[in-house]
Amino acid sequence: MANWIIPCNIKDYDIIGAFNELERIDWKQSFNASVGDIIYIYISDPIKCIKYKCIVEVVDKDSITIDDSKFYINPDNYVNYKKHMQIKLIKKYSNDYLSFDNLKRKGLNGNIQGPLTVNPQVDEYIQSIDNNDNRDELFPRILCCEIAWMEHYAGPEENVSSGGEYVKINKFGHEEINFLEDNGYYRGFVQSSNGKINLERIDRECTGDVLEDVLIVWCAKRPNSKRTIVGYYNHATVYREMQERNDSKYDGYYFEARVEDSRLLDISERKFDFDEEKKGNMGRSNIWYADSDESINQIERIRRYINELIENEDPDPSDILDDEEEVFTEGQLGEHLVTSRERNPEARRRCIAKYGYVCQVCGINMERIYGPIAKDYIHVHHIHFISDTDGEHTINPEEDLITVCPNCHAMLHSRLNGAYLTIDQLKEEMLKAQNTLIVGYKIKHPSYGVGTIKEVKNNDVIVYFTSKGMIRISKEFVLDKCEILY
Repeated sequence: MANWIIPCNIKDYDIIGAFNELERIDWKQSFNASVGDIIYIYISDPIKCIKYKCIVEVVDKDSITIDDSKFYINPDNYVNYKKHMQIKLIKKYSNDYLSFDNLKRKGLNGNIQGPLTVNPQVDEYIQSIDNNDNRDELFPRILCCEIAWMEHYAGPEENVSSGGEYVKINKFGHEEINFLEDNGYYRGFVQSSNGKINLERIDRECTGDVLEDVLIVWCAKRPNSKRTIVGYYNHATVYREMQERNDSKYDGYYFEARVEDSRLLDISERKFDFDEEKKGNMGRSNIWYADSDESINQIERIRRYINELIENEDPDPSDILDDEEEVFTEGQLGEHLVTSRERNPEARRRCIAKYGYVCQVCGINMERIYGPIAKDYIHVHHIHFISDTDGEHTINPEEDLITVCPNCHAMLHSRLNGAYLTIDQLKEEMLKAQNTLIVGYKIKHPSYGVGTIKEVKNNDVIVYFTSKGMIRISKEFVLDKCEILY
């Protein structure tokens, strides 16, 4: 078996769109491939990086049998090619450690203009990336930002330090409201040397001015001591240009994230120490993209640390998924003023542990609307009504239960054409009633893959696609040609 690097010109073929939709594709077989060979697909200019790892399943195919023609950008290059091989996607690389520059430093000979066998030095490097890359699905993009040392970052404070000359002179930094809630969001600032965030250094596939699903790690130097992590925004949106704040003395912001996806560490919790080595670590710049191969070990430490913080915030996580064999029962008859079906409180707890205190139909968090009085308030809906059962029965809390707000819960107990509504049916009814597309809904475009609706303007819909960035699409096209994923 052999390992190969083969180039793909995205001006001819939309490989990103293809692998967003397909698991297998047919590829021109211009070299002596064998079943079981590993194929690394290198995307040429402007990405210049290996992005996909595939395995050869079939060779010497006389014709294409997997229809991916809608991804042809230059169809003339795909006419009457004699042999094809069928390849299966087994891994996506969401970072850019396998960039052309890094591959050259690790022993790649020449340019990637045609199929190349992977030499031992490059193969060893790729394997090291594979071994260190098992957390990419959780943290597909990461950016470390150094700010002044503060305690709360929710307004002016007296003890502000290590924020550079600006903080020394002005006695405050614009990051002092990075953890001040604004309609359910935090909006964060960091001082950029050129007034911009280089989105391509976070994700080489980014072509727009907005990048979503980024882990922002907030760092600061302890007073007269080392740099540490003070908090994070997970699943954050990053803007290339600074966004304006309305009626504020503060400069704008580059990042925003939901409050529930973010955390500011108490001073007593700020125990992470960055490695002392200069190579591959944060330097003097306030923004660290961590995009060199020397940064792998440091970034992996940061990822593990943030993941532990996230896991520790889950409600009662100690045994939520460990005892899969445990059987839950419900429906025992209990004597009250009336006869009723008993609910299992442990099953309810496990359902909330999976979904949180968020309605899985409309997406609201009751506390965000009603304030502290609604903290940790949510209904748990039986997908299969308990009243339809024949007494005591077993349930799976993570499949048979779901969290919903009281309004949606009431609607789920309403009938449509004589039958109770399902979750998906209720979402469809909401969509019809509002006669519009809702910001935050996800759609599946036939070419661009899955995107998130960011704005609806009259007959236009602004959608963010990871593969394309921000795209303006007509509402008619979205409703007619795209699948609404909610």
